[in-house]
Amino acid sequence: MSWAAALRTRPAVQAWTLLLFLSLLWGSSFILIKKGVQVYTPLQVGTLRILAAAVFMVPFGVPLIRRGVLQQLSRAQWVFLVFAGFTGSLIPAIFFSIAGQHIPSALSGALNALTPLFTFLIGAVWLGLQVRTPQLIGVVLGLLGSVLLLTGGFTFGFAGRVNLYAGFVVLAALCYAVNISMVKRFLHGVRPVHISALSLLAVGLPAAVVLFSTDFVTRTVQAPGAGLALSGVLLLGVVNTAIALIFYYQLIQLSTPIFASSTTYVIPIVALAWGLLDGESLQPAHLVGMVTVVGGVLLINRGR
Repeated sequence: MSWAAALRTRPAVQAWTLLLFLSLLWGSSFILIKKGVQVYTPLQVGTLRILAAAVFMVPFGVPLIRRGVLQQLSRAQWVFLVFAGFTGSLIPAIFFSIAGQHIPSALSGALNALTPLFTFLIGAVWLGLQVRTPQLIGVVLGLLGSVLLLTGGFTFGFAGRVNLYAGFVVLAALCYAVNISMVKRFLHGVRPVHISALSLLAVGLPAAVVLFSTDFVTRTVQAPGAGLALSGVLLLGVVNTAIALIFYYQLIQLSTPIFASSTTYVIPIVALAWGLLDGESLQPAHLVGMVTVVGGVLLINRGR
């Protein structure tokens, strides 16, 4: 069914509403990170974000215990759930926070679009997915776009000017891709909402231990603007992380994973809009790179 035809059905209208809603949420995450690291360290922003998301997920985890769902999981599945918590939530949250302290939020949003590209590459190598010509072209375009986005900021040998902090967003996108591929291969029998709740709860305690071993409380009490920064990071954890995951899995149930991945095309636009409103500026090469990455991801999805 074409997207135009899909709009004539009620489930499709709901899917489009969720798609736009999620794009707005995730596209706004980068400006919230930027505001958070103005008061807190990147480590504190990342761990507080995940702790807030984990606490919100507690009501979803308790019924699983009552229904005996946890006992039905094998030891291997528990290992992969914990791994999913780190690669899909905690580590990327910290990496995005490190990058958010040094690069424009619009640039982070654009580089985040590399996630489907990395997912495709891992799937082709690890899961044996068939590769078609449009997808190969999309991979090349995506990689060229990422090079344009990474240029500027720091001198790096003979490679020219490369923004090393933008590399943390690339690593975060790679973590997401590894997590998606791992979940697809080893946790296919576990419901998506269960994966979301249990993986976040698995990293909630480590995040709390790390967070409260820092000067987080001191900064919250003494630092100017801490109240606004704290509210922003809590919003980031509860709404942009935990609630967004719930809506994302609902979107997949209403449509398809390919349709759901279309958020990738809108997120950079939202991130760019927030960045411009906040006084950020981008080089023309960054804008070209953003369009190139999104175009590459579009080709990869259309070639499936």
